[in-house]
Amino acid sequence: MLKLVFCIALCTNVLGQGSPEASKNSRSQDFPVNQYTGAVSVNIPIYTFTEGAITIPISLSYNTTGIRLRESASWCGLGWTLNAGGMVSRIVRGLPDEGSMEGTDFRKGFYQGGYDQNNDTDDHEPDLFVANINGQSFKFMFDNNKNIQVIPKTDVKILPYVVSSRADSRMNRFAGFKIITADGSCYFFGSEDGLTNKSNVYEYSITQPVNNGTLNRDNLSQDDKNKTLVNAWYLIKIATSNGQKVTFNYKYNYYAFGYMSSYEENSDRSLINNLSPFTTNFLATPVLYSIEGNNTKIEFFKQNYYSCNYLDYETGETVIAMCPGDDANSYTERKDLRNWDNYQNSKGKILKDIIVSSMEAGNWQNKLFYTFNYDYFTADNPWANINLDNTTEGYFRYRLKLNGIVFPDGSTTSFEYYAPTDGRSYPPAYANTEDHWGFYKGGNDLRSLVGTQAICQTNLTPEYNKASDKTTDALLSKTFSLQKITNSVGTETNFEYEVHDAWNYNYPIGGNRISKIITKDLISNVNIVKTYNYRQFANASVSSGFLIMEPVYRFSYPSGVPSEYGYNSGLYQQALFSLGRPIVSYKNVEEVVYSIRGDASSAVNDTYKLGSTKYTFNQNETAVVVCNGSEGYSYKPWTFKPSNDYTSGSMDKVEAFAKNGSRISTTQIEYFTNFESVISGYYIPRYNGQRKKDASTYSMNIAHFGVRKKTEIGYDYSGLNAVQNTTEYYYKNDAIIPQSYRTTYPGKHYQVVKIISKDSRDRQVEQWNKYAADYDFGTHQTTEYDCRYIYDSDARDWVAICDIPVTRDVQNVPTNADARAVYDLKQKNIIVAPIESFLRKNNKIINANYNTYYTGTGFLKDSYSLRYFPLNSFTEAAWSGNGSNLGASMTTDGNYILSNSITSYNQYGLPKTSKTNFGVKSEISFQMNELFPYQSTIGKDTPESQTSTTEYANSVFGVSKETKANGFSNSVTYDGIGRPIRVTDQNNNVLKQVEYKLKGQ
Repeated sequence: MLKLVFCIALCTNVLGQGSPEASKNSRSQDFPVNQYTGAVSVNIPIYTFTEGAITIPISLSYNTTGIRLRESASWCGLGWTLNAGGMVSRIVRGLPDEGSMEGTDFRKGFYQGGYDQNNDTDDHEPDLFVANINGQSFKFMFDNNKNIQVIPKTDVKILPYVVSSRADSRMNRFAGFKIITADGSCYFFGSEDGLTNKSNVYEYSITQPVNNGTLNRDNLSQDDKNKTLVNAWYLIKIATSNGQKVTFNYKYNYYAFGYMSSYEENSDRSLINNLSPFTTNFLATPVLYSIEGNNTKIEFFKQNYYSCNYLDYETGETVIAMCPGDDANSYTERKDLRNWDNYQNSKGKILKDIIVSSMEAGNWQNKLFYTFNYDYFTADNPWANINLDNTTEGYFRYRLKLNGIVFPDGSTTSFEYYAPTDGRSYPPAYANTEDHWGFYKGGNDLRSLVGTQAICQTNLTPEYNKASDKTTDALLSKTFSLQKITNSVGTETNFEYEVHDAWNYNYPIGGNRISKIITKDLISNVNIVKTYNYRQFANASVSSGFLIMEPVYRFSYPSGVPSEYGYNSGLYQQALFSLGRPIVSYKNVEEVVYSIRGDASSAVNDTYKLGSTKYTFNQNETAVVVCNGSEGYSYKPWTFKPSNDYTSGSMDKVEAFAKNGSRISTTQIEYFTNFESVISGYYIPRYNGQRKKDASTYSMNIAHFGVRKKTEIGYDYSGLNAVQNTTEYYYKNDAIIPQSYRTTYPGKHYQVVKIISKDSRDRQVEQWNKYAADYDFGTHQTTEYDCRYIYDSDARDWVAICDIPVTRDVQNVPTNADARAVYDLKQKNIIVAPIESFLRKNNKIINANYNTYYTGTGFLKDSYSLRYFPLNSFTEAAWSGNGSNLGASMTTDGNYILSNSITSYNQYGLPKTSKTNFGVKSEISFQMNELFPYQSTIGKDTPESQTSTTEYANSVFGVSKETKANGFSNSVTYDGIGRPIRVTDQNNNVLKQVEYKLKGQ
């Protein structure tokens, strides 16, 4: 899973850090492992919201890669993230794309000015945006023409809402994004229409380079407004192509925390023996309050709050902040956060409970309750650079710790974490005892945040107080990390970690990789143990790990003064963040599984072995050069390379072995990369309060990437008698697709067009797929008017003035009903709607299907199949018209016959009536806001008609009664938390009785 981090710029106008939610939003009780990075996907399912076509899984995930010393806890605990919906966040590269202020000087952003290597004052690097939608993540950037490029290329459409900033009219602001996926579903982030007063759900931060500063939210200075950075845009609504909607509601929370400033020096002759002060980061963060559909609502931290009248920094509009109610017990203070305007603990922002409700008789009825229990990781004095008893620094002592979850049935899941092994308390946030990668290393407080082991660091020795020993400590590096999960139902999982290593680096590397997972059944006393080895398969004495960039804290100014150097303690961390790549990746990983009864701490050997799996990954990582001779690297020491995102970490081979070591199966995967566009960037280094004159240009290739070939080989228990199946995947622009095909179907998309399947006897079957996006109806030019948004201070509203003429190519609209329906599908971005699919074997068509759709809605209408097969010749579905014949029809093969028609839908696109080619009619009626099927009739209007019904307890619990056409029925009785306790038949005879007893009861 993708780990999101935010760049803290190393320029005078320091950019603020994002909240823990924004910086960890896409991190992820058999727990799967990402072998490429050594991270475990710890995911605790909470509840799955389901209404019609919308499914939203809600869960807690934990970051097992390690907890950095300066890391802040999210609202559900250090290392934990609530997954519920999504957000768009970003890594700022250079300056923000929308422009920024450096003091009183305005700097154009990349979105405004693009790429210009003759301009060394503005921003010429695109920011990297990361979208997370229901657990799926992808990246995107603006190109040099202000168009959005998705990385890698997919059939996702992204529309930005760009408005003028009221902080300074020369700056733009991204009010939000509308993301349309390939099924036509729309996801709105930050704003629903670009007018900020309508939603305004984004996170912003303001940074003050002073120790424990304060801000008045009601009266921000112009300088503070200029320094405001939007870190993330939150998901506010999902709207499907068939009319369903789910809304996400938020309340704002204001809080602040300090972090260690980067140490900066402009001369190598200065002693680096004084630590930098803390910088204060002020955040306004939307906190998810509820998810609401037609029948189900989920509420988070349902506590007694009243609305505080605080002003939005830009619009001047009142926003709702979370403030405690009259009841003193109605809120919880965060000891590890402080308020904006004083040093008292921030109120709220703890996920204490989740409540699931159903709509019944026009009212919400609470059904399921989840409770979260917390404590704090607590530090004690003494720490050299922090006084934990000081009012202004006391909150550094604490970090929120999730102890456990109580589920609706009373069962619990509890968590334990690794404590320091050096005899000290948990270290406070921002103690100066970290390794190069920010993890706790113990020992005495460092005299400097610059490390001695970095390359290009001549004369940096502790004796001269120039630098500190920042070597990773293998035991202390896992401090704070999750160690054990215990479920009261009778299972326990233990995680054992080790630090990273790499073949291209001679020292241990901070952070966790999983070395062993022990899952114990507390009832049967059976342990499943998984161990992980990261050595090279060809040479077991060498790590298969690769370090993306070695530590660096210094750079030179090649401006004619060779002796002038720059030191920056934050340089290495910022470089790593900007890369957007794993710090360490592994090409070869072996997983071995054992089953042990009794004490799992006993020696794990082949006696208990069940089998093993070897994973080989594509490690297309490029080491970042940070040295230029004996001096620090003169130009940009890192470059974001989207091409690495395509191949790096892709699984090349999986080999499974039996207990006796014989091979069971092998899966090999090959990939393709089709480069389509280039984004040019111009890097202007900004360090230590200066813009360097020496800059560098670079290009980023944007490509379509995917699986080309998958070969699966199975063996018998002795590892012999192989059976092989191969599947190949081809796309529209691949050379194997004839040019005549692309001419007939010129529409562009990134779906699979052709699949070739082969078995061990080389028997081959081809599958061809056509989608709505394949068809093109020509274009004509028209003049449209783009809008600009101006804030009307009298009306206190944003006004759209659409007076910017733009000439665009617009799709022609066909008049034939079937062709028009395809056009409508394309307009809704329903790329994946299948139009035709057929199978070819031995040059004969052995099966085919063709679909038509209703105009306007895009709902499936008629489905056709072949009357006879195999066929020696076949006419593929095509549009017979052109730009001057828009009334032309869709042509299809004459052997197609109608197999089924859906004759009506309800308001949410759920089929109500249908009939087959034999005239058999079916009908479904719905209840509970037309989203749950109630009565189903087959053979309607005939003597043989059969009707069955389904009744529901509510939208949360599920089915309460099913009655079949013959009158037989099953009824389900639930307890108060939705567990089935009794099943009876139509005569009230008990068919099943269930009692629930938790372990220990």
